[in-house]
Amino acid sequence: MYERARAARDPLVLATVIATRGSTYRKAGAQMLIGPGGRYEGILSGGCLEGDLAAHAEAVLNRGTPKMVRYDNRGEDDLLWGLGAGCEGGMDVWLVRLDPAANWEPFATLSRCFEQRERARYAFVLDSAAPDSPVGATLWFAGGPAQPGKLPGQLTTWLADQDRDAWGAATAGIVEFDSPRLRLFFASTAIPRELLLIGGGPDALPVVEFGAALGWRVTVADHRPAYADTARLPRARRVLLSTPAELAQHVDLTRFDAAVVMSHHIATDLAALEVLAATPIPYVGLLGPASRRKRLLADLGAATAAKFGARLHAPVGLELGGRDPASIALAITAEIQAHLHGTGHGQALDRNTAASSLHVMLLAAGSSSRFGSPKQLADIAGRPMLSRTLETVLQLERRHPVTVVLGADAERLEPLVRNASANVAFNPDHAQGIASSIRVGLAQAPIDARGVLIALADQVAVTADDLRQLVSRWEQQPDRIVAALYDDTIGVPAIFPADLFRELAALQGDRGARALLSRYPERVIGVPMPSAAQDIDTPGISPSARCPDPHASDASIVPCGSHDHPVECHGRRLAARRVAERRHPGAQCLLHAAIAGLRGGVADMSIRLDVEVRAVNRSRRRLAPAWQGEFCGTE
Repeated sequence: MYERARAARDPLVLATVIATRGSTYRKAGAQMLIGPGGRYEGILSGGCLEGDLAAHAEAVLNRGTPKMVRYDNRGEDDLLWGLGAGCEGGMDVWLVRLDPAANWEPFATLSRCFEQRERARYAFVLDSAAPDSPVGATLWFAGGPAQPGKLPGQLTTWLADQDRDAWGAATAGIVEFDSPRLRLFFASTAIPRELLLIGGGPDALPVVEFGAALGWRVTVADHRPAYADTARLPRARRVLLSTPAELAQHVDLTRFDAAVVMSHHIATDLAALEVLAATPIPYVGLLGPASRRKRLLADLGAATAAKFGARLHAPVGLELGGRDPASIALAITAEIQAHLHGTGHGQALDRNTAASSLHVMLLAAGSSSRFGSPKQLADIAGRPMLSRTLETVLQLERRHPVTVVLGADAERLEPLVRNASANVAFNPDHAQGIASSIRVGLAQAPIDARGVLIALADQVAVTADDLRQLVSRWEQQPDRIVAALYDDTIGVPAIFPADLFRELAALQGDRGARALLSRYPERVIGVPMPSAAQDIDTPGISPSARCPDPHASDASIVPCGSHDHPVECHGRRLAARRVAERRHPGAQCLLHAAIAGLRGGVADMSIRLDVEVRAVNRSRRRLAPAWQGEFCGTE
């Protein structure tokens, strides 16, 4: 569409998702083109908003002025007075005109970078009081045209602090500056995936079709002229008449994200494996049964076969059922897709259970002002704290998507998250408090999410079994709030149902999710989790404490008859604070007695607690709101 419009000198509108709220089809950074008459290429909402966006695009085409369009499809108001999409999400879309006068920028550079697989970092100016950065301008920080004019000093300083690796394809967000006022949406260009097929037989055709539909660039190589025919494979990026040994003469083998050996010719497959073993291609698939794989690897030799490590997938493909070429091609591309997105071999979608649509959010955006240094990097048993807590979260069933919200020191923390195959969301407003991180995390929730599990990266004593207990209890009543019960309070980790997403996103400042626990006490189910009371800022816990293994034993409170309650953290006793320094000794003892009773053999017990908590302050006493909820425990 872009090439046709450029040849005809017809203007277009570039639509970019700037921010999302709740469940949305696409996330921040997604783009589409809209032409005169409502023609468009690409989608942002699965068809719900495109028609309305086309009407707004007509105004941008006619006036040339950029425009922000905001949608909120959450709740009954949308069904009655809105677009009637019922998508339970919100989206902000930025519209800018592309025309010959502006040399089709910024899309011309975005398109060039995509075609040449070059990284570019850019920002759209959404609001500005800076003369050199007017509203509607595009600022290029890397990979784009030379930046006209002088950038504000605070923006230059901020850019200098950003590490290049922190600007991956998934990194996008909004950042604001003062003096002069400047509000930007920043993002980086996507890099297309490259797939190499060694073998162009009949079963390669549907693999090429599926790969092209996913936006991959597919190169097909075959040593047989009848199969190395461009006319047979019109959607392939390149078709090469080449033996495996000659491939390096035609293409750069280091640029491919995946390769599949499927020539159905034993000697060719052996030669292909020998070549691919020496490359860094992260995914190599081999078509054929396990017996064929064993024969080929034996012929290859132990030393060469060892070079593959875990990269070799043989037999290639997921077990989806079907034995026809299209079914096999679907299985192959599905496994590659799962690998490219870091989800291993994929997971079956079970839409009949609440857990299948639980979004997990790990908050790690804080600046560690009390700790004195980035506590996410603090050494806990020889590993960074964030790695430890993320590992705990990932021990839940893999069907739960996990998003880690980063803010301060994001450039140092992001590699830890990427290596663990979790999603990253960047919060440029992290200094405004934990509520801003909750909003960023919610924006990443899947479209069918029925609940969100909020956990904190500094709760180092929480175990995977603790989190499984929360999930198990929520699965029984997915319309309830299920939260950790510890000391004399209830808080995170906690699971909130989807009908509260809007209120979570509306929280401000340092008022975290606990505000909703006070607002809806009748919906709260408390699950005993004494380990949640301990975080890395707690007196008695520090990096030097070196808890040996958060999965070796359950953290537990050791009941006693006095008001001194030692806490046993993973088999190591840590000095406890006296109850006089805690908020309510009476409630503390009551909880200890209840937990002691549960551990004494009372199974599947549910006690109704009506506790009026009086928060004790050294300088004054104030009455805290009463909490009425359900206290649930199991042996």
